[in-house]
Amino acid sequence: VTMLEEHGDRNYISLETGDRHFYRCFIAPGATQSAWRHCHPFITLDGCYTKSRFRIILLLACTLDAKNKILPLTWGIVLIKDGKNWTWFLNHMRFYFDSMDMEGMVFISSQDKDLQTAVLEVLSKVDHSHCYQHLAGNIQKHFGLQAQNAFWKASYALNAFNFEEAL
Repeated sequence: VTMLEEHGDRNYISLETGDRHFYRCFIAPGATQSAWRHCHPFITLDGCYTKSRFRIILLLACTLDAKNKILPLTWGIVLIKDGKNWTWFLNHMRFYFDSMDMEGMVFISSQDKDLQTAVLEVLSKVDHSHCYQHLAGNIQKHFGLQAQNAFWKASYALNAFNFEEAL
């Protein structure tokens, strides 16, 4: 964090500590703010547990650049993946990328209820959808592999006829 703070006045960092304990950290490198202007109006959000001796969670926001390559925009480190931390993360993201909460912007995430609530609260103008991979996994879990295969075929259908044929 110190290195990012020293090497760029456009880097945005929020570090919360107290009583010699870490609480959470948000990082948005300055270069991502410049790159954001040339990206698709599409952001994916996810959180995952790290494999380390510290029980921490990595929150991540990514987009697609003009060449359809994945661009990590921001990341955060929190102790608990809950609505309070997702709201905190999204508020920092909205502050740093001021054009993020607008109509036509699409956010994709898992079906995490805390994340869904935070997106609705912080980014009220965006469209929020679910990740196809998570949906496909749930379809297979509840209806079997044949239903999942039909889901993927329908997802890639380019017209109504192919969509109906897939189902």
